[in-house]
Amino acid sequence: MIDILKKLVLDVKNSIKNGYYDDIIPVIKNKYSLKNAVLKNKISIISEIKFASPSAGIIRDFKEDSVKIAYSMQNGGAIALSILTEEKNFNGSLRVFSNIANNIQMPLIMKDIIFTKKQIDAGKKVGADAILLIYTIFREKYTNKRLEDLIDYAHNNDLEIILECHNKDEFNEALTTDADIIGINNRDLKTFNTSLNTTKKILENQNHANKCIISESGIKSYSDIQDLLNYNVNGFLIGSSIMSSNNIENKLKELINK
Repeated sequence: MIDILKKLVLDVKNSIKNGYYDDIIPVIKNKYSLKNAVLKNKISIISEIKFASPSAGIIRDFKEDSVKIAYSMQNGGAIALSILTEEKNFNGSLRVFSNIANNIQMPLIMKDIIFTKKQIDAGKKVGADAILLIYTIFREKYTNKRLEDLIDYAHNNDLEIILECHNKDEFNEALTTDADIIGINNRDLKTFNTSLNTTKKILENQNHANKCIISESGIKSYSDIQDLLNYNVNGFLIGSSIMSSNNIENKLKELINK
């Protein structure tokens, strides 16, 4: 079986070598706390701008106006935006991130396969308020970088951390870190199989009241959100079901039941 996450790491290593994360014009914008925004609402949706993925292929035409998409998400009730910047597998773009950061006033997350300080520097320059780190990359030693060092480095650069985990062991270890938010990805990044039961199994009988928890991937409806709220989830990161919608603003309103 192909380890998709390992392949993603190798692709990003090539992007780093090719200078993708180097040539950036810094964005000047207001700073926002993602954690505070998530904890402020009962239904906090982080809407993801993702034009493609290894599992779904092309989700939306990447030539479409990304700023217009971001405004639709904001108007629909999203409390923050997650923006893919990985170029080879997700059609992500640091330039798209910069364009949105120059126009949208809300918390912005750099979503990428991040395991170097260079990428964190890039996130700060393009206007990110938070970055996402994938625990498996460090736990499986797909990189020789230390997770704790990157969390400290991000915090020293005024960036919050979502630490993404995929099983109960990773979740329990993630709780001991200084990450601001723990993300539970319902999609196994080694196989790309997806099930909301991942969040449920991890959180059942868990005492995590002192941590902000979000559920990611596979969330398609208001009923999915209501189901996950029973497990004391604080927020929801939703990408494909929103990006594939004919009306992004209305889809978000449906998810929030607005």
